[in-house]
Amino acid sequence: MAFLERQLKRLLLTLLVVFSTFTFTAAEPVRSGNVEAELISSSASPQAGEEFWVGVVLRPDEHWHTYWRNPGDTGLATTVEWTAPAGVTVSELHWPFPSVYDDGGLVSYIYEDEVVLLAKVTVSPEWQEGAGFELRAKVNWLACKEACVLGKADLSLGFPTDSSQSLASAAERLPDSIPVSATAEWLNDSQIKLRVQNPALESVEGAYFFSIPDLAVEPSAPQSFERLEDGFTLTLVKSQTNPAKPESLDGVLVVEQGGQKRAFRITTEL
Repeated sequence: MAFLERQLKRLLLTLLVVFSTFTFTAAEPVRSGNVEAELISSSASPQAGEEFWVGVVLRPDEHWHTYWRNPGDTGLATTVEWTAPAGVTVSELHWPFPSVYDDGGLVSYIYEDEVVLLAKVTVSPEWQEGAGFELRAKVNWLACKEACVLGKADLSLGFPTDSSQSLASAAERLPDSIPVSATAEWLNDSQIKLRVQNPALESVEGAYFFSIPDLAVEPSAPQSFERLEDGFTLTLVKSQTNPAKPESLDGVLVVEQGGQKRAFRITTEL
């Protein structure tokens, strides 16, 4: 039943958003539907050989939300298509960890407030000193409250620019680079036990695993947490949508410790 409800809701979302598309092109913040979008940079005047961060900022209205790279049972992931001149490269998106949103048993992975999707820009060492350039981002997202609206914006940022912004607060919600020892095994045909070991995680109060592939772990299934002396385990349920067994776990593990949340990137074979 949950599978049928999920598929029906996705179909209804698709029908809704086809007729709700907004497009803007601007260097300043722009509004599309119930979301304000902006392109910002950590560097005002990039130099040859420099690496710096840019961020696609999405600011939904109160009680509206956008979606993570794996949206879960419902929703659509935000996408960004970059256009940069020769000699300037843009990395894949770096996603802050999301929140869990339960809508009548259908679980989605969302951003309830402002989110900054980060990417690293690299300027070639052969770049002509003092030469400016323009970076463009074609952004598509789905914003939902009781209804859903598909937003779309063509953002641009010219360099040198008048200002730069600190992206430190956005980087704080990225998965930590500290390595975490993790193993996973099948308990039966549908359940996976993820074991995490790290002395720094002995006092963890709770944890949640966000699978990056959207057809690996069932979003709506409870994740059973058990604390161990040297870490903890999470019992996960295989996706009901995909009959094939995943050969690995790849995702973001969010732990609660001392009232704070930290995220770690986890990749392990099954």
